[in-house]
Order: sequence, then C-alpha cells, then structure tokens
Amino acid sequence: MGESLRKRTRQEIGWARELADRLSSLPQPPDLSRERAQLEGLEHRLSALGPDSAGAKPSKNNEAVPDWIWYPEGQPAKDAPAEVRFFRCTFEAEDVTRVRVAELRIAADDACEISLNGIQVGVHGTWQTAAVFQVGRLLKSGKNVLVVRAENRPAPAKNPAGLIVQLTFVLADGTRNVIVSDGSWRAHKAEQTGWRRPEFDDGGWPAAKVAAPFGGGPWRRIRGLAG
Repeated sequence: MGESLRKRTRQEIGWARELADRLSSLPQPPDLSRERAQLEGLEHRLSALGPDSAGAKPSKNNEAVPDWIWYPEGQPAKDAPAEVRFFRCTFEAEDVTRVRVAELRIAADDACEISLNGIQVGVHGTWQTAAVFQVGRLLKSGKNVLVVRAENRPAPAKNPAGLIVQLTFVLADGTRNVIVSDGSWRAHKAEQTGWRRPEFDDGGWPAAKVAAPFGGGPWRRIRGLAG
C-alpha cells in the first residue's frame, strides 16, 4: 500500500469514526459496535505495515488548517479520561539552510510538553490560546520528528481532550511549508522508552483520532491560530 493511499485510508477511517460518533449522539442511536470493531481492525492492519517511509510531506498550501486530535478512544471532543497521551509526527524538510523562519503554534486541553528531533521545545498549560515557539535551530534537512506529551487534567463534569498543532517554516524565497495536526499523526496511551527520539519506531502506534476541525468542538477558534 503506497504512502498516499495509506494516508487517505487513515483519513477515511477518521471520517467514519466522526460519523459513528454523531450517530451515537442521537436520541435512539443505532448499534454500531460491529462497524467500530471493523474500524479498529483496519487501524491495526495499517499500523502493522510500519511507519510511512517518507513521513508527512509539508503542505505548500497557505490555507492548511490543523485539526484537534487525540488518542482514538470514545469521543474525546465530549469526554476523555483524565490521563496523559503521547503523540508523534514525522515530516520531511528539504534544505534547512534555506529556512528563514520556523514557527510552532500549539495548544492542548489541558497541557503539553513539546520536543523536536529529541530536543525539548517548551511547555504550555492552557487550551484557550496557542503557545508560539521559534524552532528554526532545531530543524534538520531530511527526516524530522515532532513529539508531544499531552495531558487531560481532571474536571468536575464532562472532560474533553484535544491537541492542535501548526508548524510553519518559510524559505528564503518566501515559500511557506506547513505541518498540521491531523489523522496522519501517531498516538499512544502509555509512555514508552525512547519515544521522544527521532529513531524510535512508532509503527505499532495507532493513528490519532480527529476530535474536531479547527473552530469546532468545545474549543471553537482559539487565539494564536490562523485558519
């Protein structure tokens, strides 16, 4: 299965999950247990193929917009366990000597720690506005790995969880490359030894679930993110 087909398949699984979640919120929801089990099976089969060889390709579309993502469990835009989840995104940068500026914007409900290529970028403790980090010095030509430790903290009632990321690097000629959080990211519910390292194999991690598009879910349009 080629990289583009695999990514498309992950996206369609995410869309099917979103539809199932919406149907489950009806007053008399249909029994979708068999369909959900089939989606889980497809995700496991994709994960068994190993990581996409080329990683995520930066989009040159200035309109690229991130999604709110989380570990694939239940309906995270409505309620999720008050626990820590782990996320990884592999992407390519052709020639970092041509990068003029590289800016990472990120928020998590409720807090996150970020590393790029094994080096800590920073921490952020709110979902209501995005943190902004300059990360040009951490980019490498070729394969790059962005990882996030995100925590959903306890709440007195329903407890949504989500992570949203937008990494933009601008080349000397003005070309904009954008990496965004979406269903191609990998997610895990348990910390594993070496998971922050670029060489870590996340092929066994399931695809992240798209909890809501930017502007949707309980978070709406938070400050600090364009889209």
